[in-house]
Amino acid sequence: MEIREYQPEDCKVFAELFYNTVHSVNARHYTQQQLEAWADGKPDIDAWDESFRRHYTLTALIDGKIAGFGDVDDTGYLDRLYVHRDYQGRGVASALCSMLESRYPDNDITAHASITARPFFEKRGYRMVREQQVERKGTMLTNFVMVKPALSGITEVIIRSNIDSYMKELKNWLSDTQDVKLEEMSDFFKARLGEYEEHMAVWKKAYEYMGQIVPGSCRNILDLGCGTGLEIDEIRKAGNKGKITGIDMSEDMLGLLQQKHKDVHTICADYFQYDLGSDIYDAAVSFESLHHFKPEKKEELFKKIYRSLRQGGIYIEADYIACCEEEEELLMEVCDSKRKKEQIPDNVFVHFDIPLTAGHEMELLRNAGFEDVHLVCSIEGAAFITGIKR
Repeated sequence: MEIREYQPEDCKVFAELFYNTVHSVNARHYTQQQLEAWADGKPDIDAWDESFRRHYTLTALIDGKIAGFGDVDDTGYLDRLYVHRDYQGRGVASALCSMLESRYPDNDITAHASITARPFFEKRGYRMVREQQVERKGTMLTNFVMVKPALSGITEVIIRSNIDSYMKELKNWLSDTQDVKLEEMSDFFKARLGEYEEHMAVWKKAYEYMGQIVPGSCRNILDLGCGTGLEIDEIRKAGNKGKITGIDMSEDMLGLLQQKHKDVHTICADYFQYDLGSDIYDAAVSFESLHHFKPEKKEELFKKIYRSLRQGGIYIEADYIACCEEEEELLMEVCDSKRKKEQIPDNVFVHFDIPLTAGHEMELLRNAGFEDVHLVCSIEGAAFITGIKR
């Protein structure tokens, strides 16, 4: 595939591709009357050419033939994105979209997605703002206003606003708690079951965002370390009706989850050991669960998650991320020292935070096979990282 900038002679081919794509690919979601109103086969070529010249417009070529096109204006509005009906499913839209999004890294990218295109944008991290009805030649069509945060925000998310003071406080806390013994993971949560949800309420907005970012089109969702189902509460509130499977080591927490969500399939198991299967889920999520484990364990798990997802599936992680390498190294050293002092084997899970930096966490995901890995945002200390299985 080759992607180049728009040339005026592309315009007539674009117009034909647009008509044929709308009347074939979008025909599953719109009536014939709506399709004719959307694309009547009589575009104003001069007006199209003028808008393509004014926007940043790209042409995708496969074997020298135009396979798709897209354009974005200087506000970050992604105006058009169409792929030839014969080149669907070959990564054309993803390649075009990535280049269009990166053109204006300081802007949120906005798209008015069709019913057909909505799942594509959701898997790229776009959030639906609202559903709307637009009028075309007296006919109403449904589409969705969708927004993806600025790429500059994705690559420059602030984990801690004042690292120096934070690290000073962390070192003081570690000094004050140096004689406190480590607790085995399941024992820790069992002892705090009654206050768990109140304790986790600090991440209320982050849970709400998890509900919004999980694509509404997902039919099967895997929740790793689901606890009492706080993220599942928000996924359901957002209107997702897909089948959810929650896996957690705490039978007590799963019991509370099932009281709220009887339709959720629960598995009481260690997700590092449990077989997650292959090509099953459209999305996998993890909320504040993985910052207790070492990189080698995480990479092993990420590979299992990758295998469990269908092609195009998304992994969404919201977790405690180290603000700098000093924090990552310090907590890892303290944890290792405590384990050695208390003679705790490596295969015993303990409740002690050993977060990685965002760069190291994302590297593990890429090593596991994920593409389009992004640090999306940080909400109340919960950093959201997404990756796609291509």
